[in-house]
Amino acid sequence: MLKKKINRYRLTGTFIFLGIILSGCFEKKEGCLDVVATNFDAGADKNCCCTYPKLTLDVKHLYDSTNLSLTDVYTNDHGQDFKVLSIAFYISDVQLRNNDEWTPVSNVIEIRDHTGGFHVRPDDVTIINRQTFKFNVGEFLTPGSFDQLRFSIGLKAPEVNTDPESVPDDHPLSSTSSDQLWDTIDGYLSYRISLIDTLQQDTLHWKTPATTMAFVDLEIDLKIDKQIGEDLVIPLEIDYRNWLQSVDIRSDSSEEINLKIRAGMESSITFLQ
Repeated sequence: MLKKKINRYRLTGTFIFLGIILSGCFEKKEGCLDVVATNFDAGADKNCCCTYPKLTLDVKHLYDSTNLSLTDVYTNDHGQDFKVLSIAFYISDVQLRNNDEWTPVSNVIEIRDHTGGFHVRPDDVTIINRQTFKFNVGEFLTPGSFDQLRFSIGLKAPEVNTDPESVPDDHPLSSTSSDQLWDTIDGYLSYRISLIDTLQQDTLHWKTPATTMAFVDLEIDLKIDKQIGEDLVIPLEIDYRNWLQSVDIRSDSSEEINLKIRAGMESSITFLQ
């Protein structure tokens, strides 16, 4: 009887030992365990390497009803012919509405202003330019049915007062931005536009400091759904005819040009169904 008990204990001990050995040999599967991520993996054992949904603007650049071309000649209300060389402008304070609740992007950035103060802000500042069509605004985790998009053309405080040295070199608020919306004299620019007056063969450069041009708030009706863990792509059209058509490119002052462009911005961007 005693011998049977000893054998039973030995057998039990062997199973425990084997269990420890096998569990030590088991390699946990790494994967994302966050359900709101785009790469959520319910079969993972160890959380790793999550990527999160992005809010992307898919922009169609137009002049009137045709694609904006760098080679086409356009005629404004004053009978002046011109070509568009480049257009770039800031957008900021991007939010989407669902059931009367406005939601910004999820990721944030810490910026420093010129007085040394620090601000934690939604990281949504984006430069829109004519040469690009898809713009990553930031991470957007919230699912739902959205009926309105709002953002500002230009920069508000505190972003407009950012010390450009306080952000990474590849950030839109950096002074090294490839779209050159930073000026050593004027600081941040709300927009920069370059045209060619085809009659006089003059190259015209228009720019407006973000500190002097009040931002333009836009609210755009749309109808778009986002599922949990899904990227959100919003198709938009920008008709630059609204910006440029009334500008007298040979006679208007900088102030008059800015006022006309600003007025045209308000009706230039629509949701592409």
